[in-house]
Amino acid sequence: MASSAAKGKAPANGTAVDTPYELPWVEKYRPKLLDDIVGNGETIERLKVIAKDGNMPHIIISGMPGIGKTTSIHCLAHQLLGDAYKEGVLELNASDERGIDVVRNKIKAFAQKKVTLPSGRHKIVILDEADSMTPGAQQALRRTMEIYANTTRFALACNMSNKIIEPIQSRCAILRYAKLKDTEILKRLLEICDMEKVKYNDDGLTALIFTSEGDMRQAINNLQSTHSGFGFISGDNVFKVCDQPHPIIVQSIIRACLKSDIDGAMQKLTELWDQGYSAVDIVVTIFRVVKTFDEIPEYAKLEYIKEIGFTHMRILEGVGTLIQLGGLMARLCKIFHSTTSTMASPEDTPVGRRLQLVKHIIIVCSGKGGVGKSSVSTQLALCLRATSPTARVGILDVDLTGPSIPRMLGLDSHPVHQSSDGWVPVYADGSEARLSCMSVGFLLKRKEDSVVWRGPKKNAMIRQFLSDVRWGELDYLVIDTPPGTSDEHLSLVEHMAPVRSRISAVIVTTPQAVALLDAMKCLSFTRATSIPVLGLVENMSGYVCPCCGEITNVFSTEGGEEMARREGLQFLGSLPVDTELVSLLDAAEPDDQASNAVLAEGGSPHSFRLLELYEKTSTAPLFRAIVERIMNGLSAAESRE
Repeated sequence: MASSAAKGKAPANGTAVDTPYELPWVEKYRPKLLDDIVGNGETIERLKVIAKDGNMPHIIISGMPGIGKTTSIHCLAHQLLGDAYKEGVLELNASDERGIDVVRNKIKAFAQKKVTLPSGRHKIVILDEADSMTPGAQQALRRTMEIYANTTRFALACNMSNKIIEPIQSRCAILRYAKLKDTEILKRLLEICDMEKVKYNDDGLTALIFTSEGDMRQAINNLQSTHSGFGFISGDNVFKVCDQPHPIIVQSIIRACLKSDIDGAMQKLTELWDQGYSAVDIVVTIFRVVKTFDEIPEYAKLEYIKEIGFTHMRILEGVGTLIQLGGLMARLCKIFHSTTSTMASPEDTPVGRRLQLVKHIIIVCSGKGGVGKSSVSTQLALCLRATSPTARVGILDVDLTGPSIPRMLGLDSHPVHQSSDGWVPVYADGSEARLSCMSVGFLLKRKEDSVVWRGPKKNAMIRQFLSDVRWGELDYLVIDTPPGTSDEHLSLVEHMAPVRSRISAVIVTTPQAVALLDAMKCLSFTRATSIPVLGLVENMSGYVCPCCGEITNVFSTEGGEEMARREGLQFLGSLPVDTELVSLLDAAEPDDQASNAVLAEGGSPHSFRLLELYEKTSTAPLFRAIVERIMNGLSAAESRE
């Protein structure tokens, strides 16, 4: 077998060699069979199939250095050719012999040579570091692969397969090797330590894994070098051999940056610089420490990595000075200070500032349409307002394609006014201003106009409702959402992240099985977004006769209560179909001159009168009991905090 050695690799021909010196462990423990190779199990299984079938295609194996690419090819060749391995394999390192003459002379001569092989087998040419071949050599190789395909197969090992020309790639099966896991490297190191009687401690093994960066060959070489030099594998000994900036010193630099201690960070940085480490060594080690350093908050870690990346780019461009590294230290100190200041005030956002005086936010949602969610939202707002003479309630209608809250509150034709501090909500109770409302229905030119918007425009509208409406001080903000779990719900949760601790939900359903199934999806959404659920309301649970007041179950009954019990929710109560309530909420606005005059001044006598009429319906006492349970739930949540 013709060969050339490079990168510390030697031909794996499986024969023992008597040498007066100690064989490098990377060769001594090089796998001989595919079963012995560490990591990349799925790719190795594909090679086993090729070995079993016997018909090897041209292959390209790409991946990082030291993860077993060339060794895998040698093991495959051993299993395919057996005793004919020595005569049937040519290995070249393309980083040394990469010119077109190598292809025309050595490779072509080997392909023409007659060799006795097992039946159905082919000669194998192994090209290591094939991505270092010149374009001309690769073109010549392509032609050679075509001419001698019947007798010779080519196996290319490279770090980056994209540097292999497309005509060669199209003729090969491409196998990609991933970086070895730390556990895989550790297992192999422990096996070698056991066979060589190497003494070690946990810090030493951790240092070997850290310095190897997923390179098994590097890890084994470092193990042997440390053992030969010191006789014991400890963290300090490993870093002396590997000559890398010690991670402990780098950690002290990061801790100083976290405290905005620029002097402490520069002192440690200068210590590394004076030891002779290059700027690229230092910045690469800082990156590797930062990405696994648990003491850095996640939001700060992202900014750290970004700044380290920019500094690494400048260093590679030639600006590898201590001043450049000092600038990195200053930016890291500043980043953490600014990010912690921002994170310390989560309400310092447009939405957070606008809602900072809102004590409780209640999202009313349902899994499907037609369950009476908007009527429940309206009743909830009315009853919450009635709980105290000073209670202030807001109701926000984010059902953008089907806004019905203005109609139910008798505010259909009311305009929205703009002030220097944002939009002024419509007050349903006139001058008392204790029940404010905002809906896209107020912005339509005609009540019959449809809202045909895509997701981004809906998202912008919801953000504007939350950040631009002058809600003021509220005890409760009730949000009526569209049915299902759509863009509006996701936008709502995303924009209200600064006030997440004050958000809770009420789920509305009907007793029907289909509605209950959709309500489960709504419950799943609240759990996925970590929104606490105050309870479940079963609407349309029976029909109230307007003559005798008797309740008849039109649909099935107690489905909502059963679902609440099964899912561990509070069952807030059942509400029957009340024709009196339906008529009240569907009533048209008054058109007398007095009412219009009050409307022009910012109020609505009809809506204020609505509360008085609502309290006379048969549904009102039932809903007051629901509101009492909701308020108890809110109080319990506050006490837990």
